[in-house]
Amino acid sequence: MRSVYYRRPTQFALEEGMSGPERRFAYGEARFGFGGVLQALDCLWLNPAVATAAAEYKPRQLAAARQCGLRIPRTVITNDPEYAYAWASDLGRPFVYKPLSGVWHPEAGEIRILYTARLTDPAVVRDPALTRTAHMFQEWVDKRHEARSVVVGDQVYTVAIHARSNEGLVDWRADYDSHTYEPIELPADVRDGLVRLHRNLGLVYGACDLVATPDGGWVFLETNANGEWEWLEGEGGAPITGAIADVLQKGQA
Repeated sequence: MRSVYYRRPTQFALEEGMSGPERRFAYGEARFGFGGVLQALDCLWLNPAVATAAAEYKPRQLAAARQCGLRIPRTVITNDPEYAYAWASDLGRPFVYKPLSGVWHPEAGEIRILYTARLTDPAVVRDPALTRTAHMFQEWVDKRHEARSVVVGDQVYTVAIHARSNEGLVDWRADYDSHTYEPIELPADVRDGLVRLHRNLGLVYGACDLVATPDGGWVFLETNANGEWEWLEGEGGAPITGAIADVLQKGQA
């Protein structure tokens, strides 16, 4: 499972002399006090904090995506090495490991990035360490290219991502320098499915990762309620800033 290290960013320090329990109490009070006031505002949120937190659970996303008519990869979430091995063996094709809680993970004073890892040998998941926590494995989806679709209300802006390196073909986030970009239109059923999905999740905004398959199909991988989009305007010309401004200006429906 491939990873990269970065230096730890500067952290906000609480008052000098506070004990660990005091710091945790102060953090909790600030979160529930200031955060509670913000949540009480009667206004449009892009996105609502509660909906954003709930949408971080990938199993919920995948179930909702399928209910909305989107195709998803065959997926298993388990901490049982033998079950994972049987699943991967029955799959009979390459598969991938993806972290469930996001790609950024602090470790030993550094920030580790866990990219998607492509696996070909089912035996690798028989490692006893698998029992320590939950893991998500998905079938490898053959790619014509990938795409990021940004949903803003009922608008969907899609940019194809053509990766030109082996690392980028597995996970385009691993090698931005190898990409070329192309604004495209999704098939109507896929586009409408993405809009339904975000309504289902209570999100106003989402940055979705999709795979365009060699047979002309589309596979939904995930959506990120806080996903990046600005670079797509420069690379693909998608007018996302204006769409966000329009939604905010309109306000609460």
